[in-house]
Amino acid sequence: MKKFLLLTLLLLVFQQTTLASTHPQQKVSIIPEKLTTAEFYEKYTAIGQAKLANSKDYFAKVKGKVDFISNMQAAKIAKGDIVIIIDKEIAEKLKSQAEANLYLAESTHNRNLSLLKKNIINIEEINKSKASLEQARSEYAKALKTYDDMVIKAMEDGYVGVIRANIADEVKEGDYLFSLITKSDFYIFVELPEILRGRILTSDAVSAHGTSDEIIPGKILAISDYLSNNGTITAKFEFPYSDNLLHGAFVETDIIFNKHQALALPEKAVLKNNQGDFVYVITPENKVKQVFVTLGVRTNNMIELLSNELKEGDMIVLDGLTKVYDGAEVVVNSKTEASGT
Repeated sequence: MKKFLLLTLLLLVFQQTTLASTHPQQKVSIIPEKLTTAEFYEKYTAIGQAKLANSKDYFAKVKGKVDFISNMQAAKIAKGDIVIIIDKEIAEKLKSQAEANLYLAESTHNRNLSLLKKNIINIEEINKSKASLEQARSEYAKALKTYDDMVIKAMEDGYVGVIRANIADEVKEGDYLFSLITKSDFYIFVELPEILRGRILTSDAVSAHGTSDEIIPGKILAISDYLSNNGTITAKFEFPYSDNLLHGAFVETDIIFNKHQALALPEKAVLKNNQGDFVYVITPENKVKQVFVTLGVRTNNMIELLSNELKEGDMIVLDGLTKVYDGAEVVVNSKTEASGT
């Protein structure tokens, strides 16, 4: 009985083998892709605050009461126009007193010079009047600075924003008053992670995302070679003036770096299992071979090949991946044939 069962089993195996040999496995239809080189790059997105290069924020440098506010708020203003005055009477008094003291000192010194020529006074009197004149000039310069801190004028032609103070308000040193902006280049400062130190260069490309979806190209002016207190690296970007960049707004910027050429794999051709990433290579015998690869950066749906298992010109399976396996025989179709054109 046992011999009979063994013979029956052997007969079944022989029949299956015979059927397999007389009915070869059907070839799989695939679309190939020839490996070529492509340009790769890395991109890092950072957010920074846009500031016009010639903008100026004005803060109170003296304490006192606001006596005057320009009616040119949120409008264009000319260089030298008065924007705000703090304690006008005090400012005018300080300036006029310093002017009077300087005039007196100059008059006294000039008179003494005339008397010296006539030998009416000696050189000591001249030295005293000269010292008084120098003191008066110094006091006048200080008074003018204080006056300018109280009678605040636009330093350039520009656009003044809303003035936060009101007439009769008391302000103290350091209080924000207003900002003056002009149509100039924009600066944007961003913070980069330490891992990018030495990888991003000033020669790399940078662009800013403006309003209305405008992409504004710029340049990298400087990158610090040390970490800030936050553990980041500071970079300074410059962009040309654009109505689509807003002074004071936080702007998204894209840095393109590490541009290089490398062998490229289409993303859709790369598969993954528990052993790693792999592609199916088409051999000269139109068979499929599974090849594991080491990958780099991704750019425009292409993946950089870092390992040396493949070379330029090799053919890999692009479409039909779900049907193939290691060792499968394939029928190679072109993309044109697959599209029916």
